[in-house]
Amino acid sequence: MEEFPQYHYPKNRLDKRQLELAADLSSSHAVGIIQPLEVDPEKYPAMGAWRVDSKPIAPEDLERIAHDVYPPSDGVLEDLQTGRQAEKIHRIGELLTSKHSIINTIPHSSISDIGLAHGLPVIALRKLGYKFRSGMVVSQGVTMLGREYHGLMIPVPDYLGYMCDTSWYVYPKTDKTASSELVEEVSEEMLKEPNGLVKTDMLAQQGEGGWFITSAVNATSYIRGKNDEHLLAGITSGTIETVMEERTRVQKSIAEMMGREQPIFELCDEPLNIKTADEAHDLIGHGMAHDLQRAISGARVIYLDPRRGMRAENFQ
Repeated sequence: MEEFPQYHYPKNRLDKRQLELAADLSSSHAVGIIQPLEVDPEKYPAMGAWRVDSKPIAPEDLERIAHDVYPPSDGVLEDLQTGRQAEKIHRIGELLTSKHSIINTIPHSSISDIGLAHGLPVIALRKLGYKFRSGMVVSQGVTMLGREYHGLMIPVPDYLGYMCDTSWYVYPKTDKTASSELVEEVSEEMLKEPNGLVKTDMLAQQGEGGWFITSAVNATSYIRGKNDEHLLAGITSGTIETVMEERTRVQKSIAEMMGREQPIFELCDEPLNIKTADEAHDLIGHGMAHDLQRAISGARVIYLDPRRGMRAENFQ
C-alpha cells in the first residue's frame, strides 16, 4: 500500500536561506488565521517541492472542516448540490465522467478563499457520486504558511492534501517576484525548473482526463488602483498552455467568502473550450473581470491585458 503524502523535488532544490527569501513572496497571505511557518524543510517537507501527492479524506469529513473554517459554507454547498447552481455542478460532473478535465479558474485572492473555491465544488461533486481526481496549482510561498485548527498549527499543504490527489507549487511570474531578493540570489533557471515540471506534469494529467484542477490564474492577489479599482494581473503564457489543452474545459468561478456574512461563490457560465491565446485573455481574463464586477456591488475591475501593454503602475 502506498504511503502519503509523497513529495517531489526539482533537481536543484532551494536551500534554507533561499526558501526564507521565497517566504517573503507569501507575506500578503499571512493575515488573520493564516500565519507564516518557521522555514524548516526538514520539519515541513512540502517546502521546496514542486508536487505533493496525497490521499483526500471523505467528503463528509471535508465538509466538517469547511464548516469549521467558514460556517456560511454550508449554504454554498446546499446551493451547489440542490439549489440554483446544481445544474452547473452536474454539467461539470458529466464532463469529468466523459474523460474531460476541468480547470476551475478564479481571480487570485486570499488562500482561504482559493481553498474554499476548490474544496466546496469537490465536496459537492463527490457527495453527488462523481468519480474524479482533484488538484490545485498554487504559489510556492503557500508551502510556508499554516492555519491554526483546534489549537494545532496545520501547514496549508496539509489542508490541500485533505481535498487534493495532487497539489502543484510554482514560483509566480509577477512584478513582486521580479523585484524580490530571491531573484537576486537564485538563478533564473532554478526558478524556471519547478515551473516547467509543473506545466509538463499538469498537461499530461489533463490529457488523461477526469481531473478537476483549481488555479488562481492571475498569479497575484488583487492590486488596488488609485481609484480603488480591482486590478487583475495578466494571464501568463504557461497558464495559457494548460487552459488550451485539448481535453480540458475551463470553468470560471468567483470566490469572495472569508470575512463576509453573505458569501459570494459563483460558477460562471458554461465550461469554456479555449483554443487560442486571444480566447484565454478575452474569455478568461476580461471575462473574470466582468464576472467579478457584476458579483461585487460598486466594484470597478480592470484586467491588465498584456497584449495591450497594460501594467499596474499605470493605474497607481
